Amino acid sequence: MNRDKTDENRYSKKEFVFWNMRSVLNALSSKVISNDEISLTGWWMDHARWDTDIRCFNQKWTLCSKGFSTICKSDGIRAIYQYLTFSKEFNINSFELSITATADQLEPQVIGASFGVLALVKLNDGSVETIQIQFPPNIDPLTMKSVGFSASHSSINSVTVMLMCYGYTGSIHFTDPVLIPRVSSYVPKQKLIEACPAETLRVHPSITVGKIEEIFKANNKSITDHYHMVTLVTQVSMERLATLERSLQLWEGPVSLVIYVTTKQHSEKSSFEWQRLYIQKKLKNIKLASSSHVTLVFGDSKNEDYPINTLRNIAISLTIAYYAIPEIFKCTLFYVESV
Repeated sequence: MNRDKTDENRYSKKEFVFWNMRSVLNALSSKVISNDEISLTGWWMDHARWDTDIRCFNQKWTLCSKGFSTICKSDGIRAIYQYLTFSKEFNINSFELSITATADQLEPQVIGASFGVLALVKLNDGSVETIQIQFPPNIDPLTMKSVGFSASHSSINSVTVMLMCYGYTGSIHFTDPVLIPRVSSYVPKQKLIEACPAETLRVHPSITVGKIEEIFKANNKSITDHYHMVTLVTQVSMERLATLERSLQLWEGPVSLVIYVTTKQHSEKSSFEWQRLYIQKKLKNIKLASSSHVTLVFGDSKNEDYPINTLRNIAISLTIAYYAIPEIFKCTLFYVESV
């Protein structure tokens, strides 16, 4: 049955109203954070750049949305991220996440290739959950998918949204990413989103490390002279010290470095001597600033997971300067509270 012109106008108007409501309720920002900007609001990228554009749809009312596109890599991840923290005042425990995607000549190259959206949800009781939207490589243009999340035992503290592709060749394009928190009545985004997130409960990781040994400490004069400088915080396994040496060539400030050394369980202290000598030789080539701090962390070689967060937290805790910047991101400054 054909619709007359009045029906078509009414249908188009409903689409426009629905689109406008989604835009108003969307907690995600369309802003893209530039490399030289420090900001909590918006999308941020790692070393791999994404292109942005504006996509408009031919309706009676022009409907436009910012788009993000990139060329996928067969042996790596291409991703863009946005971090949201919700005010505890509104006790949010559920939301809907949706995205529209297009793929061009997308071909999987590895087992487990992935293309879509991941969301890391941190709850106020300290627990963490994940949800995802996955697209097949042969999707129709402008395919939209959505997923809902609901937490029964705690309210939501924060959500990190990741648009990504892994293990594919070809290009992808995302548009209209929307995250709508479920609240009993309309709340302006400015009140819903925390500008400065509150601290949540910490869940201790199951991964443990062994002996911790400090091999390079800053002297008191260096601490005083360099207190207001930015400290580069990083961690590395002993096998990748050469990579660290290259990345520190242009860094002249203090460094808080943790080096991870894998050992056999119940090894005697004397068996670590060759590792110490090797590391000390490498550190001479790096020429660290006098206010730097280097710590060895010994771990069991049977551990399947590399304890990157534990190592980075140790490096942050040993920082003596007022500000620290993680080497893995090189984009966000952290205030280091004096102990």
